[in-house]
Amino acid sequence: MISQTGCERGLNMRVTIEPGKLSGRVRAVSSKSQAHRVLFCAAFSDHETLINDLIRSDDIDATLRAVAALGAQVKEEPERIRIVPVNREKVFCSTGCVTDGRIIDIGESGTTMRFLLPLLGTDGIATELKCHGRLGKRPMGELLSELSAKGMEFDQTDCSLRTRNRLLPGAYKLPGNVSSQYISALLTALPLLNGESTLEIMGDLSSAGYVDMTMDVLRTFGADIVPGDHMYVIKPAGAYHSPGEIRIEGDWSAGAYWIAAQSLGSDVTVEGLSDTSYQPDRAVKMLLIRIMAGDAEIDIDACPDLMPVLAVTAAGVSGQTRFVNAARLREKESDRIDTTEKMIKSLGGLCEADEDSLVVTGKPEGLSGGTVETFGDHRIAMSAAVASTICRKTVTINGADAVTKSYPGFWKDFSKCTTQSVTITD
Repeated sequence: MISQTGCERGLNMRVTIEPGKLSGRVRAVSSKSQAHRVLFCAAFSDHETLINDLIRSDDIDATLRAVAALGAQVKEEPERIRIVPVNREKVFCSTGCVTDGRIIDIGESGTTMRFLLPLLGTDGIATELKCHGRLGKRPMGELLSELSAKGMEFDQTDCSLRTRNRLLPGAYKLPGNVSSQYISALLTALPLLNGESTLEIMGDLSSAGYVDMTMDVLRTFGADIVPGDHMYVIKPAGAYHSPGEIRIEGDWSAGAYWIAAQSLGSDVTVEGLSDTSYQPDRAVKMLLIRIMAGDAEIDIDACPDLMPVLAVTAAGVSGQTRFVNAARLREKESDRIDTTEKMIKSLGGLCEADEDSLVVTGKPEGLSGGTVETFGDHRIAMSAAVASTICRKTVTINGADAVTKSYPGFWKDFSKCTTQSVTITD
């Protein structure tokens, strides 16, 4: 049961949840990670692409604004988008012909920014990216350095990034342990240049599953990329070859909240997730089994987005769970090591953090409840909602509107699955 004061989405939305378990079925929202990749490939294809089962969010809207500014046409239909690709002979933005530059508001979407940067080099038009939240402060040095070495120029502040000049084909190198999105971004842009390129990965590749997902989408769009030992050879394509129609699969990152709630005793099921997906967060089921068994060490490097909700699960079961290789989480929408620790402690749980790990000591009797600050982080907001199912007292979540970044319908789905009181106020 849900009662509401004011509109659901506001700058300071507060959700108050009374203790209780969840029950029911939830349909998985579309994969944000896959959707970003499909949208950018569709924008540079040889003919239009119909993208089915696309659920909108703040981050997806940022990519839709980006592909429109690059010159693609975005035709909206219920739960699907038709993309008419960029005319490479004559580049337009959403307000008309571009001659002196363009401005693109990319919100807080790190994926949009990282994929977009090398793609801007395919036409070389001066562009200003407007950033919000912590996005302008998130590290980009390795990618910007490599793009600068191949012809692009950049000026960066905390709230904007300006770029100009064309990107040249050639031999690229990137470290594998910083961000897999750098690698995915180059793999997406380099086929659009007018010569062959290579991309060398130095050291071990973190979050390799996300690069596998990128390669799967690129193969669907006909890219000719030959993977090797720490190396990719990228053949020039001119344009991608649209499959004509494509469906966005269910999002394991969003589904993880319902799966975790089930592990903690709720009778809730999420539908529409593929067990053969390339999404790294498909590992959530296996990781939850290990956590439920007690005294687990979880290497979170391959699926860092799962850590907040896995930590909530660990807080409610016997034993101690240590999450390691988590340093990159400090550069997300919030410092997720710090904000996950604060979330659990504010609800009466036990955990301690250091620079790149978080140790959670479980309380199988459950947590007490309390007030959680989301710090503008959608994953903290949704993880706190899951935590409410093992709390003895009310849980209040401040900044609960952060969920719009990836899962705007989360509170509607959550309310549908509980008979307890859920109150939303602005």
